Amino acid sequence: MPYIRNCLGTINEVANMMRNNTQSGDILKRYIENLVPETQKSRLLRLCDTRFIERQDSVHTFVEVFPAIVATLEELSTSNRAISSSAANLLASIEKGSFLVAMVVCEFIFSITLPLSKYLQKPESDLSSALKFADDTVERLKDLRKPSENEDSSDIRQFHRLFEKAEKMSQDNFRTAIVVPRLVGKQTKRDNPPYSTPEEYYRRSIFIPCVDSLISNLVERFGKNRYFGSSRLFTPKECKRNKHSQTENTEAVLR
Repeated sequence: MPYIRNCLGTINEVANMMRNNTQSGDILKRYIENLVPETQKSRLLRLCDTRFIERQDSVHTFVEVFPAIVATLEELSTSNRAISSSAANLLASIEKGSFLVAMVVCEFIFSITLPLSKYLQKPESDLSSALKFADDTVERLKDLRKPSENEDSSDIRQFHRLFEKAEKMSQDNFRTAIVVPRLVGKQTKRDNPPYSTPEEYYRRSIFIPCVDSLISNLVERFGKNRYFGSSRLFTPKECKRNKHSQTENTEAVLR
């Protein structure tokens, strides 16, 4: 999914710039206080490659303080000679409709997988319960992929709300509407689905492939361990309990 991958890569680049450059961080903090005074966030979070809870927090923070990020990059692109080129390139990237749509889709998808991620981090979690959490997550995702021939289908209604959010962010921050990227008749490097509106294009090129890919990955990852799903003997909590029981039995025999 190139749109999702590029979106997360851009978010990470912006976060690195704001955290590694003192001036950038100070400017961002000032704009957050002026433009997003209701938030308690004061800086961006880097995307973690392994901890998906942190990835969700990073994307959510980016969306929450987005107006401050735009203002910061605009100022850096004209005032700081050392990083003005990088700031201008990043500003151009986050202005794109594909980035805005992919960003709000990521935030929504991560909110669905967050309970599963939190449960897998618990020391007392066991495989059978994890499989049930994964099944519940998959079922919720499958509900979004019900047949979409009518306007009341789940994926159309849900994506319509996400697209409205992305459209509002584009209007508020860049005063532009989200449009479809330039396409040609024979497209080999970018998705080229049939569409009648920008919303339909991004639903077919970003939202649906993202949901389908996540369903496939969850089924594949947790399906391999379903054979052991009924066993609770390998969790840290159970291993400690079993070790304690064996110690008591050994002491009883020695007496």
